[in-house]
Amino acid sequence: MDAIKRDVQETKEPHDPHMMGVVENSSNSLAQQSSDQATPSEDPDGMLHHREYRQLEPLYEAFICPLTRKIMRDPVSLENGVTYEKSAIDRWMQECRNSGKEPTCFVTGNLITAPPKPSIALRNTIEEWTTRNEQSRIGIAKKLITVEASENDVLCALTDLQVLCRKKANRYRIRKVELIPQIVDRLKNGEVVRILALAMLRILAEDDEDAIVAIGQTDALRLAVKCLARDGPEEREESVKLLHELSKSYFMCEKIGATNGAILFLVGMTSGSPENMVAGDIAEEVLSNLSKCDKNILQMAENGRLQPLLDRLTLGDAEVRVEMAEVLSDLTLTPEGKARAGELVSRTLVEMLNSSSSSSEKAAALKALRSISTLETNGSKLLEAGVLIPLMRDLFVVGPNMVPMKLKEVAATILANVVNASGMWESMPVDDGGDTLTSEATIHRFLHLISNTGPKIEAKLLLVVAGLASKPRAVSRVVSAIKSSGAIVALIQFLEAPQPDLRVVSIRLLYLLSFHMSQELADGLRVTTRQLSTLVKLVGQSGVTEEQSFAAGLLANLTSQDKHLTRALLDENALPTIVERINEVRRGVVNIGGARHIAAFQKGLVGILLQFTYELDDPVFVDAAQANDLTSLFTALLQTSTLDEVQRSSALALENLSVKSPQLSIVPEPPAPVPVCPLFPCLFQKTPPLRVALCELHGGVCSMKTTFCLLQAEAIGPLLACLDHRNTSLVEAAMGALSTVLMDTVDVDKGVMVLYHADAIHLILMVMQEHRTEVLRQRAVWMVERILRNVGMAQAVSIDSNVHTSLVDAFRHGNSHARQSAENALKTLNRIPQNSVANAPMIRRR
Repeated sequence: MDAIKRDVQETKEPHDPHMMGVVENSSNSLAQQSSDQATPSEDPDGMLHHREYRQLEPLYEAFICPLTRKIMRDPVSLENGVTYEKSAIDRWMQECRNSGKEPTCFVTGNLITAPPKPSIALRNTIEEWTTRNEQSRIGIAKKLITVEASENDVLCALTDLQVLCRKKANRYRIRKVELIPQIVDRLKNGEVVRILALAMLRILAEDDEDAIVAIGQTDALRLAVKCLARDGPEEREESVKLLHELSKSYFMCEKIGATNGAILFLVGMTSGSPENMVAGDIAEEVLSNLSKCDKNILQMAENGRLQPLLDRLTLGDAEVRVEMAEVLSDLTLTPEGKARAGELVSRTLVEMLNSSSSSSEKAAALKALRSISTLETNGSKLLEAGVLIPLMRDLFVVGPNMVPMKLKEVAATILANVVNASGMWESMPVDDGGDTLTSEATIHRFLHLISNTGPKIEAKLLLVVAGLASKPRAVSRVVSAIKSSGAIVALIQFLEAPQPDLRVVSIRLLYLLSFHMSQELADGLRVTTRQLSTLVKLVGQSGVTEEQSFAAGLLANLTSQDKHLTRALLDENALPTIVERINEVRRGVVNIGGARHIAAFQKGLVGILLQFTYELDDPVFVDAAQANDLTSLFTALLQTSTLDEVQRSSALALENLSVKSPQLSIVPEPPAPVPVCPLFPCLFQKTPPLRVALCELHGGVCSMKTTFCLLQAEAIGPLLACLDHRNTSLVEAAMGALSTVLMDTVDVDKGVMVLYHADAIHLILMVMQEHRTEVLRQRAVWMVERILRNVGMAQAVSIDSNVHTSLVDAFRHGNSHARQSAENALKTLNRIPQNSVANAPMIRRR
């Protein structure tokens, strides 16, 4: 302010002394300014800070209202010749009346006896003076806003121009003197100048199409977008405000959209931090304005703002819908985007699919539906929109209305996605005749089309049938249709398809069918070994994939009583292959992305391995089991696996192996006697002791590898650990394996003692008393009856009254096998003398 005073003091023009008072009150004058005009007196800082402003025509005393100390806009004169601002003198006179006084002149104190009269001549003079000064100030600003000017000079000029722009005529003058390009160039300056320049351009663009056009012809858009990317929140806000003003013009909408990064940054601002919510709200308005241009809508969709595209797709004409649907199909949508699209445009796309007048409309709709149908939750939305009938029509229609094969593939893909995503389709009609997807006629049509089309469509149609087969209420109809059509062999042949997608989905379908038609699949695979060999090689490949998990599951589900198929697997070298893969999985050798398939793959592998243990009556299988040390492997799996199905299969296999142990256990010949006395070799002879340890249970030479002995494998403990498992099928399998130590082919007393030393008696009794399933009760009662054959154990068990109760219950309510075993057990208990109980061994409890 001191510098301004010095500048004024150096001026020699009339009324300079009065300018000093204006300078003193400049801050208040600026703060109170609210009219549409601006004069030098109201912005002395901007006017006097630079030497260029000294050339301005000075302010005259006659222009100043005595009351407001501001330049008058509507001057009026009293009868004594003193001139005031009309609103100011009217207010002054009213205040006098309100205080009970007659109105007097503020300057002279004389009474006012006549109404003030307009001073037209003075008003015109003031307006002419103001216009001359404003034009001069615009000229000064043009000189200061240059590349060579200092930043302070530019700030001074921009600040003064903002004041001048309160008057619309000055905006026109600024544009006519071509100041806009100079202001735009200042967007390359520092942050403070950029902020003022952005604000200045916004003011010029307000309600002025010509100014907007002029701005559009400069580099303003590129530089404004560059400001959007900067860190300063104030600069970002001013930039988005400018773009908002420009976007009100349709002419500028396309140009803004074509500016590199504009829509990307604007979309980013709408989801920015809550600290700059004002800028985010303005960015929303800008994007709303830009959505008037279809090209911008496409860009917004590519940058994650999908709503405008969906709105145009829903509300646009046929041509627009085709364009928007094609864009939607090409976008890489997020799950949220797919869900939004499914909610808003499913019905529109289905309507387009039903269009018979435009093939391009149908093609665009199919491709868009393919994109959004990949989201599982959209399946029900598409079904509600009625997608099934047009899809089935496009798949099976022939003649002049037949759709191209590429579109048939798209239709099959959509149908596969919908079927595998939702179960609502089970009762929905697929044609005018009322058939559903699960009708036998519909499934026959699928099977027929699968046999008479190309690989890409075959893969999708197989996926549809697999989706049907995966639903409990539909699988029986799928199986019935396949059996009646004799399609099983044709489906098996897809295992040799060179196309990976086709092979994967065929294996998945056969896996699902193997739960319901394993014998038919086994018969089909025996017709030729090529497909069986393909499955074995696939399972043996390194890594773990979805395809391998389905292949392993398929082989595991094939009937375990089909000796010929099992022998074929053995001939294909499947046994060592499976053992190697199981060991790899146990060691954690898994490819990237294979972890999600590892459980299913391991279940399948162990299931396949289990099949070989059902054929141990054949010496070839015994040799194979010994060579691959299956007893050791199954015992390890029982101990280390966390999968119930793997543990159950391992227990079943150990049962099968243990049943064979008595036959394989070799009782060695006793060594020949040797003479004790050389003089009488025939009279005194001694049999030397055996040099090999004999099995406690089988009485011969045993090992877990060659005789599958549970004791040598230390499998009794892991089997007992399964008895309190929540999975009853696993408990049943474990009981089955444990029961082999009490078979007729072994010494039952020895078997009882093996269980006693393993602390198993109490656990077996608990299983019988709990009665979780009928199978468990039958096996437990059978084992208890065998245990009671040991006198000592019978005496110990008879102490527990719960045992007697459980046996009576089994005798009354069990199946025929359980009743027979319970009856024998009760008879044994009844024969035990009461006085012998005291000498009974104690049954240990865990």
